[in-house]
Amino acid sequence: MQRHSLCLILAAMILATLSAFSGPAAQAQEPGRGAINIISPEIFLTPADGSETRIGMPTSISVGERLRTNETGVALITWLPDGTEFAVGPNTRLTLKEFDGDRESGFHVLIAQDSGQLRLGIGEIGAAGSASVWQVALPAFTVYLHQGRFELRVADDETSTLIVTEGRAEVGGTGPDALQIGPHEFVSVPVGAPLPAQAERLSPDGVEVNLTDVCIGQAKANVNVRIAPSENSRRLGGLVEGQRFWVRAMTEGRLWLQIYYRTGEEDLAAHHYGWIYGPIVELDEQHCDSLLRAPLDAQIFGGPGAGHATDTDDSTEPETEGESPEDSGS
Repeated sequence: MQRHSLCLILAAMILATLSAFSGPAAQAQEPGRGAINIISPEIFLTPADGSETRIGMPTSISVGERLRTNETGVALITWLPDGTEFAVGPNTRLTLKEFDGDRESGFHVLIAQDSGQLRLGIGEIGAAGSASVWQVALPAFTVYLHQGRFELRVADDETSTLIVTEGRAEVGGTGPDALQIGPHEFVSVPVGAPLPAQAERLSPDGVEVNLTDVCIGQAKANVNVRIAPSENSRRLGGLVEGQRFWVRAMTEGRLWLQIYYRTGEEDLAAHHYGWIYGPIVELDEQHCDSLLRAPLDAQIFGGPGAGHATDTDDSTEPETEGESPEDSGS
């Protein structure tokens, strides 16, 4: 009951913050602002002409300001007025360098990411058909992101990684000479190293994960995959005992985990996100200590977030008995 009330309070705070920035006058006067909402505390903001301040309630970020999270901080930035969302993970530093354009012609945004991880859901195409372009400068390369869903990571040694789950991106520039990254592809480059000739696939066979330094889980039994973090939500498929997968987010207490997986043997090209019951999963703790808590209903996570999971009795285990490999969709 306490967690459910907290989610309602957070949702009300987010709505209040968005209302403050999303009115017609605000859109016309301040297009380059994002509403910052706190998912987990310890978030800090440095104005262009001031000193760093700890954020204690929803606020905004403007051009020239820097946002920093420490080892526990997680923030959700909703960029207005186009609805693009960023989930900012722990130990992340980013600076908003430029934000130009409008809803009709699309936006051009430049962000510098010095460390940590970002999950991005890029907003809709402008009314005139011009797409917004989000440019993110990482230590090893600069990436141009178009409409879709992406993940950006900067390791301790500044190795930079781009993961495209929907949409497309260009690395190192724009146009035909740039390195093109499509859906379910990624590129990881150390500082000073040349760009590869082509991107890698997230999963060569749709089961094993072709990524390093990410949270990997393994099913301890046959388990259902569902569209939302609730045993009453629609079943998408399942995993068989021993199957490995990429874990991208969690609800409070790791009760539910969002994973990246394939729906069936015939579904070789299409990969999807779904939710599985956390206690049935063995995690590689070395890379799972910074799992993001799914920020409410953020579209970036592909579905309902932590607020829905808190309605589920923690002691209730989803059905796993009697599933066969054929039934599980793997």
